[in-house]
Parts: sequence; C-alpha cells; structure tokens
Amino acid sequence: MNDESENPIPEATVSRSGGGAWVIWLIPLTALLIGAWLVYQSWSEQGPVVTIRFADASGIEPRKTRIKLREVDVGVVEDVQFSNDLKSVVVTGSLQKNLAHVLTDSTRFWVVRPRIGSAGVSGLGTLVSGGYIAMDPGEGGQRQRDFVGLDEPPSLVSGNPGTAYTLVAKGLGSLTIGSKVYFRQIPVGEVTAYRLTDDRSSVEVDIFVFSPNDASIRRATRFWNSSGVNLNLDAQGLRLEVESLAALATGGISFDTPAEAKDFPRARQGSVFTLYKSEADSREASINVSLPYLLYFQDTVRGLSVGAPVEFRGIRVGSVTRIRIRHLADSDRVEIPVQIELEPDRIPIAGDYTISDGERLERLNEITEKLVAKGLRAQLQTGNLLTGSLYVEFDLYPDAPPARIRKEGAISVLPTRPNTLASITTSVRNVLTRLEEFPIKRIGDDIGKSVAGLNSLINDPALGKAIGELSSASAELKKLIASLDREAAPMLRSFDGVAGDARKTVNQARNAMVQAEKTLAALQGLVGEDSPVRSRLVETLEELSGAARSIRLVADYLERYPEALIRGKSPN
Repeated sequence: MNDESENPIPEATVSRSGGGAWVIWLIPLTALLIGAWLVYQSWSEQGPVVTIRFADASGIEPRKTRIKLREVDVGVVEDVQFSNDLKSVVVTGSLQKNLAHVLTDSTRFWVVRPRIGSAGVSGLGTLVSGGYIAMDPGEGGQRQRDFVGLDEPPSLVSGNPGTAYTLVAKGLGSLTIGSKVYFRQIPVGEVTAYRLTDDRSSVEVDIFVFSPNDASIRRATRFWNSSGVNLNLDAQGLRLEVESLAALATGGISFDTPAEAKDFPRARQGSVFTLYKSEADSREASINVSLPYLLYFQDTVRGLSVGAPVEFRGIRVGSVTRIRIRHLADSDRVEIPVQIELEPDRIPIAGDYTISDGERLERLNEITEKLVAKGLRAQLQTGNLLTGSLYVEFDLYPDAPPARIRKEGAISVLPTRPNTLASITTSVRNVLTRLEEFPIKRIGDDIGKSVAGLNSLINDPALGKAIGELSSASAELKKLIASLDREAAPMLRSFDGVAGDARKTVNQARNAMVQAEKTLAALQGLVGEDSPVRSRLVETLEELSGAARSIRLVADYLERYPEALIRGKSPN
C-alpha cells in the first residue's frame, strides 16, 4: 500500500489552445471554390445552343462544320440527329455568347454549298473549304432557339438600307426569288419571298427596294409584272416591248408613280400593293369613276366583247361593260342593249382632281347632252380586220337627224348610227331590191313589141305606095309652080307677098318630104330583123339583168363574211 502511495500513475496533459487544426480543411475548401469558379467561368463563357431543322444533312458534319455570320466563324455544329418522324434532320450548334440577343424569330439559317440557278452561280468557294451553315440575324422579333433552315439562300440579308413591301397578284407568273424590281428599267430591288394567301385565291410577293429608290414609292404607286414579251399590233404597226433581257429570263417587276401623286406621302414599311399583269392593266385600274350609258345598234354585235374600248375620234374615253339580249314581250321584239362606261379621268374637259367625283360625273353628263345635240353619235367600227373585233367609236355628225338622250330606268340611252360597212351593204341591197322591182322584163317585152310593130309598119307595102304617091305629088307640085311662074307672072307680081309666102310654104313642104324619106330609110335599117342595133339592145338588157343578180349575191356574201375583203373568198 505504501509503495502505491509513494509512486502515483502520471496523467496526460490536455492542451486547450487548438490553433492549427482548421488549416487542414482549408485546402479542400479552396479546391472546391476554384472548381466552382472554373465551372461558372466555363458556363458563363458558353454561348447559346440552337437547333436547326433541315431537309437533309448534306455537307454537315458534327464538330467540323462551322456556323458563320458574314463569312466569320461564330459557332460550330455539335450534333446531328434525325427528327422523331424521320422526315428531317435536327442540327445542334453552339454559338458565341455575344450572339444570344440576335436569336429571334427573324433569324435565318441555310447551308452554303455550290449552287447554279436562275440568279447565277454561288458557293463555289465551298468546293475547297467545304460547306458551312450561314446565319442572318434578322431585325427584331421574339427570342427563339429552335429554327427551320432555308432550302435556298435568301436573296437579301439584313442590314441593307431600304424598305420592304408586299404585292398581291392573281398569279406568280415567271417571278422567282431574286427576280429584280425595276424603276425606269433600272434594277432597284429584288423579290425576297412569295406565298399563297390564306384563302389560296391570290399570291403574295414580298419585295425589297433599296435606298434611296424606295423614296419614289407612294401610296398611289402602281406595280406590274414586266416579265416576258409585250407584242402590240395597232395602227402604228407591230411593236415588240421587252423590259430587259434579265427580266425576260428570270422575271421582273416594274413600278411607276403618277405625276399627280408625286407629293403623296411615302409608303410605309410593309405596305401592300396590287401587282398587275401589265402596265396597261395598271393604268386601267387607276380609273375609279365612271358613268354608265346604254347603246342600241341596228348592226350585228358579233366581234364586240366586254372590255372593248370606247373611243372618241381615236382617243379612248371608256369601255364596254355588258352585252346582253332582251325580249320585249309587249312588242314581240328582240333587241341587244350594249352598256358602256365613260370615264371622266380620261376626259380633261370633265373636270380636274380638285373637284369631287360627283361633280365630275355631272359635268360629264352635261357635256354629253350638249354634244348629242350637235350630232354626237355612237357607231360600231372594226378594230382588227384579221380577227373581226369591234369597238365603239363616238364622233360628231352635224347632218345627223336630231336626237336627244332618253332615260331607260336610271341609265341614259345615247343615239347611234349604222356602221359604215353596214351602211354600204344596206345601200347596195336597197339598189338591188329596186332593180329587182324594176320591170325590166316587161319593158323589154314592150320594146320588142314596139319594134315589131314599127318593123311591120315600115315593111307594109301601103307605106311604100304612099311614099311613092307623095313623091309624085311633089313632082306635080313642082310643075304646077313652074307653070304658075310662067303664065301668071303679072298676077304673081301683084301678089308678091302672097306668092312669097306660098313659095316658102312649098319649099318647106319639099324639105319636109325629103327629110321624112331619109328618116324612114334610117328607121328601117335600125329596126330591121337583121339590124345589129336591135341585137345589141336585146343583149344589153339581158346583161343588165344578170349584173343585177351578181351584185346582189356579192352584197349578201360581204354582209355575212366581211373579212373576205382581206382574206378573199374561202374555198369552202
């Protein structure tokens, strides 16, 4: 026991300072912070990831195909996969971080590869460097990460100064993406897209007009399709019009602004215009005020069609709008009213653009009434002898019978006159009718009877005997006068005046007898059975009758086939 008390067990001493233990945890904590920083830095420097859907992956390889913006690398293709329906491929690509704000619904992607098309040859540089995906950031829009790639490169990329417009047409024609827009035959823009309208009744064509030429476009500007060839045949001859060889090959659009619309406000971005088939159609469409009239023609309206021009001495003043046939039950007649529309915009005397449309129509109606009183008449004229097309021609005929404008319901009826060719045909027909009614045969028979009677009278022996006796009497009278001269000279001298008168009377009688003998001889030679004059007279009457029949046949044929004056008579 004493030993235990003298040698006690020593106890460990516990230090309470703890100064260096936490340093051990500092190393892993620092590594964790550095790792987190590296992860954050890598994440923060990573650009946006986009998916682009293409029809196929031709020329696209993961980790190799680049994404470029204006020929500058801005990303790379990370992966290429099929879509769920296997109808397209989905390309995943990463872009630079600074491009995140431009990824909107207006951004476009397409594959650049060698192409040959109507717009030319492009992408030849990729034969060496390989294809790539081009990017156009667009302008504005909502943020987006999923895109559908374009099958064809766009003709224009964002950033070009100018204005975009939309044109609406019945058909596309020969237009395509990249077709030029012309102003006075100078290319000032391009077609950027086209599509069907929602109701599929028309086509919408998007165009872009470069600055500063977009300043020429006003709300009244007219656009028309200038593709192809415009062939015109008129009084000046045959004219061939082509906007340009480029427009002929790839299609084109032209536009112009009327002089009266130069001061109108400029058309805004996205304005919608009508695209007309031709320049002539665009001019016609600018006519928006018209006054209807009715015309009744006695001639056939074959060759007259809706849309045919209405002219005044060669200047167009309106159009034919309706042709119909109507039966009048009360009088059992059939008539063909032709409705036309006169257009004040074509007639400067009807007013200018400073007055209202109603006032212009009133002025036009007043002027028309005054002209009708002075002989204004409508007449059908042949516009083309080859096709037989007709048009309505107005002109002043001072010698025309008086006429006035009458009302038929709410529409005025203007007076007309027959066509020139129809008038000639009618006149010829009337002459032939009168010739047919003329009793040529009866007159010929009467002449024949008269000639026969005269011939029998001349050949009558009694007439010859009477002439002989008259000759003998004349000789006896001569002897008597001679005897009186010898034997009754004193008496005759006392009656000079009476004898002179008697002598004159005898001389006149003698001359009359001689002339009668000559006349009877000539008449006998004229009307004899073998007389050539008599034969020619009969032949002339027969030829006159045949000529009348031939003229009537020709007139009837020309009435049915007026084009025969140019083409000749058909063998059929």
